[in-house]
Amino acid sequence: MSNLILFKKSILNNGGGSYNLLNGQLNPTDGFMVSIADHETILKNNWIPQLQYHIASYIKEKAHILCGGLTNQRYFIGAWVENDDLYLDVSTKVTTREEAIRIAIDNGQKAYYDNGKQETIYI
Repeated sequence: MSNLILFKKSILNNGGGSYNLLNGQLNPTDGFMVSIADHETILKNNWIPQLQYHIASYIKEKAHILCGGLTNQRYFIGAWVENDDLYLDVSTKVTTREEAIRIAIDNGQKAYYDNGKQETIYI
């Protein structure tokens, strides 16, 4: 659970992060992250004081996906700050750029995240 606290700090200090509930992995440095359609939550205005509550509520709402039957460790809770709004989503970690592009297109996403380069790649 300590990585969940580090996830919160990553959002505040770095403007985002990814956390796997099953194995505790925080901000992987390999592979690519792609958001899954229809699971994005946008928090506007003054979300910082209640950040821990918002993260916990999102995890509770999406636990059936994030825990994937307790066997699929590809799913992460993702967060990023854009224009002072906080975005929370369910992301899947994949190993190849081609797979990231395919999943992004299939899920109507405009971008995916390259963990190694720590940058958003727009498609």
